[in-house]
Amino acid sequence: MALMSTATTTIRVDRRVHQVLTERAGQRGLTVAALVAELAERDRRAGMIASELEARAADAANPEARAELELWGQTLGDGID
Repeated sequence: MALMSTATTTIRVDRRVHQVLTERAGQRGLTVAALVAELAERDRRAGMIASELEARAADAANPEARAELELWGQTLGDGID
């Protein structure tokens, strides 16, 4: 089975940051690249969650959105499948 290569790039970081990343990756049995990828994905998900929370707060402050949510709640709870 042939391995597919993945395009890579270099990220310049302070030596202290590199040391911390290396230590954390080693503690978790990961490469630094894998740790950075995991951290980036976690940040991406956190950003999505933050956006969702902001949208919910905006809806909660909007009377029209609250009325629509109430209507959907009634519709979903009407027992008709």
